[in-house]
Amino acid sequence: MIAEAERLGKELGCILAHTCTFSYQSPDFYKRRGYEVFAVNDEYPENIKQFFLKKKL
Repeated sequence: MIAEAERLGKELGCILAHTCTFSYQSPDFYKRRGYEVFAVNDEYPENIKQFFLKKKL
């Protein structure tokens, strides 16, 4: 599904995809697909972090 969204975005002229996820979800899922972390919000309790990721299309 992500690959199709990226393909469609590129077809429509998009140059960047971005998303966010939390440490208890799976930031590595996106990293394995070529996304890189560009910001981290670590102001949540219990060591929870929010990751902001981007990928050039």
